[in-house]
Amino acid sequence: MRGWTMALAGSCWWGMAADGAAPVSLPVERLRLDWHAPDRVWEPRFEMGEYGVGSAIVWSGEVASFGSGLAVMEGGAGDSRPWLVVGARAVGLQGARSGGVFGFRAEDAGGVWSMTFGLPGALPDTYFGDDVVVVGDVNGDGWDDLVVAFTRPLVRYGFFGGWLLFAGEPGGWRREPVWALGSRLPIIRGMGCAVSVGDVNGDGYGDVGFGVAATGGEAGMVVVYYGSPDGLGDHPDWAIHGSGPGERLGLGLAGVGDLNGDGFDDVLVGVPGHGENGTERGQVRAYFGSPSGLEPEARWTLSGARDGMWFGARVQAMGERKGDRHPGFCVGAPGRRARARRDVEWPGAVYGYDVAVGRAPEEMWRIEGESHEDWFGGIVSVIGDMDGDGAMEVAMGMPRGEEQLATQGRVRVFTVGPGGLATERNQYAGWEAGQRFGWRLAGADFNGDGFADLAVSGPFHRPTAPNAGHGMVTVIWGGPDVFPVRATAPADGSSGEALAATLATGAAALGGRAGFSVWGLMPLGAVPVGLAFAVWWWRRRANELVQRERLRIAQDLHDRMGGQLTGLALRSGQLRRVLSEGENGVSAQLATLEATAGELVDHLAEIVWLTRPSNDALGPLVDYLMETVGKVLEPADIECHFEVPSVLPDVPVHHPLREDLALSLREAVHNVVKHARASRVHLAVRLQGGRLQIELGDDGVGLKPGAGNGRGNGLRNMRERLSRHGGELRVDSGGAGTRVCLEVPWPPRPSLR
Repeated sequence: MRGWTMALAGSCWWGMAADGAAPVSLPVERLRLDWHAPDRVWEPRFEMGEYGVGSAIVWSGEVASFGSGLAVMEGGAGDSRPWLVVGARAVGLQGARSGGVFGFRAEDAGGVWSMTFGLPGALPDTYFGDDVVVVGDVNGDGWDDLVVAFTRPLVRYGFFGGWLLFAGEPGGWRREPVWALGSRLPIIRGMGCAVSVGDVNGDGYGDVGFGVAATGGEAGMVVVYYGSPDGLGDHPDWAIHGSGPGERLGLGLAGVGDLNGDGFDDVLVGVPGHGENGTERGQVRAYFGSPSGLEPEARWTLSGARDGMWFGARVQAMGERKGDRHPGFCVGAPGRRARARRDVEWPGAVYGYDVAVGRAPEEMWRIEGESHEDWFGGIVSVIGDMDGDGAMEVAMGMPRGEEQLATQGRVRVFTVGPGGLATERNQYAGWEAGQRFGWRLAGADFNGDGFADLAVSGPFHRPTAPNAGHGMVTVIWGGPDVFPVRATAPADGSSGEALAATLATGAAALGGRAGFSVWGLMPLGAVPVGLAFAVWWWRRRANELVQRERLRIAQDLHDRMGGQLTGLALRSGQLRRVLSEGENGVSAQLATLEATAGELVDHLAEIVWLTRPSNDALGPLVDYLMETVGKVLEPADIECHFEVPSVLPDVPVHHPLREDLALSLREAVHNVVKHARASRVHLAVRLQGGRLQIELGDDGVGLKPGAGNGRGNGLRNMRERLSRHGGELRVDSGGAGTRVCLEVPWPPRPSLR
C-alpha cells in the first residue's frame, strides 16, 4: 500500500482574540498533500437486519469502529433519496488501520440498504473517518462536498489531526482530497469540529467553519473559510481565538441561517469554559454575516446561569418551526465539575431558542438531564418530524455514563411542539456492554415514506478493547406509530383507570405465565405464598405507575408553564427598562409584575423538583436545601455557611417528607430575612441518634421570650408538617441569634400520603 505525504503551506496564521485584544497565533495550517489511494481497496463486509431497537448495519469484518462519524447527504449526488454517510476510523488492510467512509441508500421502506460508495484512507495507522460532515457546495459545481476528520498518534507530540475536503461528483465524491487543514492541537474526542456555516457573505458559495477547543488549558479557536470557484483558500477568511485558558472556544459551532433577516447567514460559537475564576458557566456568541463576511464582533451573547454548566458545548440549528418564520436553535449544557467549586455537579440540559428579527433570542423550552455522568446535552441532533404530527423531534445521545468504558449507551427523543413545549417520547438503549450507543446521531427521511428517521451509531459494538470495536449503525424508522402512546391521567391526577387496567393485566399475567399458577400451588399448601407474591407484584407495579405519573406531572408543569412564566418575567423587565423616567408609576407597576413573575418561576421550579422521582434521596434533598437557602439569602446580602456530611447514605426519602422539609426550611430562612436583622447564617445537616436534624442558625436579634412557642401561622405550619412524619420543631433563642431545628426519625417512616 502506498501512502501520502504532506507539507505545511507556510507558517501559522494570526487571528483576533475574542475580547478584541492583540492578535494571537492560530494552531492550524493548510496542508499540501501528495495523496495516493491504496493499490487495492478492502472489501467491506456488513450484516444487515433487525438488531436491538431498529434496522441495523453491522460491520462484520475486522475491527473498524464503524459509526465513528455519521452524516446525511440530501440529494447532493443526484439521488432523490438522502444517503447515510458513515465513518469507520479503524478499518484497514492486514492490520494497517487507515480508516474509511461509506455511503448507504435505503432501497425500500422495509429497511433494505445498499452501499453506494466507499472511500478508503491512504495513510496507515491514521484514524481517517473520526467524523464526517457534508458541507454543501463550496466551489459552485452543483455537487455537495464532504469533509472528513482524521487523527494520527505521534509518540512525541501527542495527537495530530485535521480535516480533508473531498469534492462532490455524480455518484458520491472524488477519491482524492482537494484541500486539507491540519491542527497542531488535539481534535480527538470532540475537541475539534467542522461544520457548514451556510453562505455568510452572500456570494453563492458554501462556507466552512472549523473549531479546535483543544486540551491542556488552551483557550480554543475558530476559523472560517469562504467558498469560491476555486474552493477553499490557503488562509482563513475569518478567525477568532479564546481570551482565556480553558475557555474551549469552538467546542460548539453552528451555522444557524439568517437570524437578523438581512439575507446573510450567521454563525453561533460556543465557549463552554467561559466564566470568572474557573466557574465554567459558558457562553454562546452570535456573529452575523455581511457582504464582506462575518463581522469581527459578536452581536449578542447568551450566558450560562450557574457554575459548571458548560453552556455552549453544543450548538445546533433548528430551522423555522411550523407556522413560525423565526429561525431557531438549541444549546447544549452537558455539565462539568467547575475547577473553582468541586462540589458543583450539573445533570446537563438543552435549551431551545427562537429569534425574531430585531429581537434578542427568547428561550422557548428546556430539557434537563438526570445525572451529571450522562453528558446530557453534549450530543444533540434535530431529527425532523418522525410521527407526522407536525412537530419536530430532537434526539440526545448519551453514549457514556458512570461506567464510561463499559456503558452500552442510550438515546432520548423529545418532541418540540407549538408554543415551545418539549415532551419526552421514548428512550432507546444499547444492548451490549461497551457499545456506546448514541455516539453519533443523524436524521432524514431515508426510505421516502414521508416520516423522518433516526440513525444512531455505536462504533464500539462487539468490542475488542475499551476503545475499539467492530461498530454498527441502527436506523429507527419514523411512522405514525413510532412512539408508544402516552397515557392521559384523569384531571384529579389519580390515574385510576390506567392503574386498574394495569392491575388486571398483571393478574392475568400471573395466572397465565408459563410454569406458574396461584391455584396450581394449592396441592402444596402454598396459597399464602402465591397470594403474597401477587400482592407484592401489584404493589410494585402500582408504585411504578405512581412514579411514572409524578414524572409526567413534573414534565407537564415545566413544559406548559415554565417557558411562559419565564417569558413573562423577561418581557416585563425589558418593557420597564425602556420606559422614560417620566412614567414612574407605570414603571413601578411593571417592576411589581416582573417580581411576581420571577417568584412564580421559582415556585414552579420548586414544585417540579419536588415532584421528580429522581430526587427521592437524601443527597439531592440536601443539595436542594442548600441551594434554596443560598437563593433566599443572597439578595439580602446575608453570609451563609454550610455544615454537611461529606458522605450521605443512599437512602430513599419519599416525596411527602421532602416536600415538608423543604417548605419548613424555606419558611425558616424567610423569617431570618424578614425579622432577624442577621449578617450570618449557618445551615447544618446531621444524622445522629436515629434522627435527621436540619438546623438553621443566625446571629440576628433573636426572638422575644416565649416567641419560639408562638402560635403564628408560620411556626404552626412547620410543626404540623414535621409531626406528620413523627418529627418535631425546636426553636432556641437566647436573645443573641436564633436556632431552628427540623428533626425527623431516620431512616424515614413509610409515607401514608
